Amino acid sequence: VTREFERAKALSPEWPAVYYNLGLLYEKLTFYYKAIENFSDYLKFDSENLSLEEIAKIRVEKKRNHERLELAKRKMEERRWVLIKRIPASKFGG
Repeated sequence: VTREFERAKALSPEWPAVYYNLGLLYEKLTFYYKAIENFSDYLKFDSENLSLEEIAKIRVEKKRNHERLELAKRKMEERRWVLIKRIPASKFGG
C-alpha cells in the first residue's frame, strides 16, 4: 500500500491527503522517521485546514514516536535489546 501512495505522491506532489495517509501507514509500520517526514509535509500543504489543537496533537504524537524510536535504537546499539518470543502452550499438554 505504501508503494502505491508513494507513486501517488510522485504523480501529484501537492495533494495533502497522500502525505497524511502515508504518515499514518508509516506510523503503523513503525517507520517513524518516514511518518514524521510525511506528516510534516502534510502540515506544510494543509495546515490552514487544521485547528491549532489538531496541529499540536500531531506534533506531540510525532515527538512521542520519535522518542520511542530513539530509545529502541539506543538499546540496540548498547546490545540491551532482547527479542523474546513466547510460544503458547498447546492445549494438548505442551
